[in-house]
Amino acid sequence: MKAVQVTGYGDIDKLELVEVAIPELKANQVLVKVKACAINNTEIWMREGAYGTDSKSGWRPEGVHFPRTPGSDIAGQIVKVGKDVDTSMTSLGDRHHLGTAPIWCLSPFKLNKTNFKKTLAK
Repeated sequence: MKAVQVTGYGDIDKLELVEVAIPELKANQVLVKVKACAINNTEIWMREGAYGTDSKSGWRPEGVHFPRTPGSDIAGQIVKVGKDVDTSMTSLGDRHHLGTAPIWCLSPFKLNKTNFKKTLAK
């Protein structure tokens, strides 16, 4: 699959379009085929070094490692479900928005025409 990766600290010249393997699915994970992806400001600031550039940058406790694939906000469809996933919240074929805002992390929900429109209106 194609991915844009950040190869180091700097400007947009540190972005590279690459071919990467589809991730191996773990038992407690779902695989999402991404239909749309957004780059969050924090990912731009991380690339620019605004949070620090040492191995313990303020952006993540473990520091930033390159190459790194940004894209903290995505919309896509579940194409594989791990055997330990609670399918009462999601199942094969469901469409989801996944993001970093606390409301998304604490309350994931299935996208349908009704709540998608409500999400856009907020």
